[in-house]
Amino acid sequence: MGLDLNKRIALCIGNSTHSSAKIDFLPNAAKDATLIDATLRARGFDSELLTDASYESIGQGLERLKAKADGSGGVFSVIYFAGHGYETGGLGFLVPSDQPGPVNLSGIVQWGLSTLSLVDALAGCSGPKLIILDACRADAAEGAHPDDLVRFSDKARQLKERFQGVLDSGDVVFAFATGAGESAGDGLNGHSRYCEALASGLLSHDYTLDELLASVTQKVIRESHVKQRPWYLSSLTYPVSLSDLPSFHAVPYEVYRVRSDQAALRIYPIVNGDSVYSVDRVLMVAYRHERRKFKTFDEEIATMATSGCNVYVLLKSGQLWHANICTQSADEFELIHEAAFEDFHAMAVSPNGSFLAIGGMEGYEVIRCDKNGWSRHLKQKTPSRNNIYNVKFLDDDRLFLALCRSVWNATISIRSGRRERVIGQVLEA
Repeated sequence: MGLDLNKRIALCIGNSTHSSAKIDFLPNAAKDATLIDATLRARGFDSELLTDASYESIGQGLERLKAKADGSGGVFSVIYFAGHGYETGGLGFLVPSDQPGPVNLSGIVQWGLSTLSLVDALAGCSGPKLIILDACRADAAEGAHPDDLVRFSDKARQLKERFQGVLDSGDVVFAFATGAGESAGDGLNGHSRYCEALASGLLSHDYTLDELLASVTQKVIRESHVKQRPWYLSSLTYPVSLSDLPSFHAVPYEVYRVRSDQAALRIYPIVNGDSVYSVDRVLMVAYRHERRKFKTFDEEIATMATSGCNVYVLLKSGQLWHANICTQSADEFELIHEAAFEDFHAMAVSPNGSFLAIGGMEGYEVIRCDKNGWSRHLKQKTPSRNNIYNVKFLDDDRLFLALCRSVWNATISIRSGRRERVIGQVLEA
């Protein structure tokens, strides 16, 4: 199925503060929604952010989201919610900022926002619909009075009748930060573990949606020491990618596993049919049928590039390391450059090995190697609408930049710095 991926809409909701003092304050929720909103915008989504939103304001936001999709052919739609959440009797409920407290079974079904209303807002959209619930899934029925159970049962039946038409909606993906009946962790860095993993994964360019959510799940399981396990449910019948290319193109890859919960999706060739790949902080080498750890860095690897036996490793901090993997030991990796910008996620080396290009959310730079070592050759910050998601040398003098949110990409002359614009197309599988 081909989709016009420039048609992307989103609504991000983060409720930290509530009008009732009997409902716990959630310090990360509003910040989580803000981060996901910014990340989706960087990926080309027309996203709206609501923080500490009431029942009415959330409903109005859903109506605006629905209006954006009206009349569209194919549209990629996303709803993200961070805040208090409950799941009882197979129905999910989200807590708006004006929910009366304390939250109990009868109150949540009367004042809470049913997750069915999120599906209803997107039911008329043609295309993938991703609903992300970064919230707990506690059972509000636990310890409830029998009378409350009866009232809840009646209200639940009415909700299912009201939203009967959306129960079988197609192309819907529900992503949950945790399992049914479980709590979702807050994380340690001002964002929930799930939000951090999701924001990082959304910037990946070689994942289908299924692979993205599986990767997020693996990361949260590892970082929570198996105390939190995200889930997702999908009715998609075709592959969907967050790639900014005009249509989805499956990228062949091979999966290597270091442990059962770790997977590497990018494989880089070196010589003699051997290859290298990374898993988190670890650089792995595959010699024929043997796979072994070559080096463990102090932080996560963002991306890599290879030229013959030369391996270049860019860390999340922007440190760029180099070694000849055929002749040097792991201890002989050398720090050769500090990246100019943050959030780099693509790197390429020229055919003659003299130039390295690095591209990312803020811009690109080219560094060159001469008798004095590596130094910056070109540096360019790009407008926010044109974040770079891939770089590719066409030859020793021409660098191809693949730009987000644009049907135009750019070719840069390495020697002159002159820029040409070309129609976006797939230049590599």
